[in-house]
Amino acid sequence: DRFNEFTNISLLDDMEERVFVDLNKLHRLLYDNNRFSQISVVIIDYDMPEMNGIEVCKRIRNPEIKKILLTGKADEKIAVAAFNAGLIHQYIRKSNSEVDVLLNQAITKLQLEYFMDITKPIQIVLADSTGSFLSDKTFNSAFSALLTDNKYIEFYLWEQPRGILMLDAQAKTGFLFILSKEGMKTQLEIAQACDAPAELLQLINDGNHLAWFPTTDGYYTKDCLRDWRKHIYQANTARDDEKFLCSFVKPAPLPALASARIQSFNTYLEIFDTENTMTK
Repeated sequence: DRFNEFTNISLLDDMEERVFVDLNKLHRLLYDNNRFSQISVVIIDYDMPEMNGIEVCKRIRNPEIKKILLTGKADEKIAVAAFNAGLIHQYIRKSNSEVDVLLNQAITKLQLEYFMDITKPIQIVLADSTGSFLSDKTFNSAFSALLTDNKYIEFYLWEQPRGILMLDAQAKTGFLFILSKEGMKTQLEIAQACDAPAELLQLINDGNHLAWFPTTDGYYTKDCLRDWRKHIYQANTARDDEKFLCSFVKPAPLPALASARIQSFNTYLEIFDTENTMTK
């Protein structure tokens, strides 16, 4: 169970069990060159020589894997029946002139659904923090569009700063800050106490910007005076309740991220193809 790898269970004084998610362990997956070997979505052609696509789907034992069936016009009724029976998650007609576009859209959508399914226990634990955003419909829709528009293929919850790290197939990064307006009030109070510039205070206070400084807790200090503008970001409300602010930044402003150690998906595929060629 992958969930158990990233959680710790502690017994509180009142004998209540409390589950803690170790996001640092999750982040180590970034540097695991085999992280792409886990299958999330499969594309299956209905017309195959030895067995049809429905039979292949029936043989896939992992219920979390999402399945896309490619069909011909004559197979559409079969595909509808398979969808209604839960054997497939989407079907696409091969003759459609935009089949490539539809496939990419379907893969992105189903990968997100796969992620949601396998991280449900973690989302429950993180219900009062960033993780709760992934179950919010408004946020989910906007986040899915962000992934598609920027061709991001993997993402990771982040705690300091709070948000989501995203990577594309070349391991180029982006970061979605997700900070509470209450946190921005605290940021404002601390900045005021540190005699921050009036312009900075105004931006933090206007409700349309968020701030995260390269300090231990992200709050402003007098050492940030020289380049504070680098750490102010235009923001939008993250959910319908308007209690949080989001800001999308690329590349990801994470000094602790060892980007040079991250193997990209494209590199993984090149190595995979080379190894398969050598074994033939």
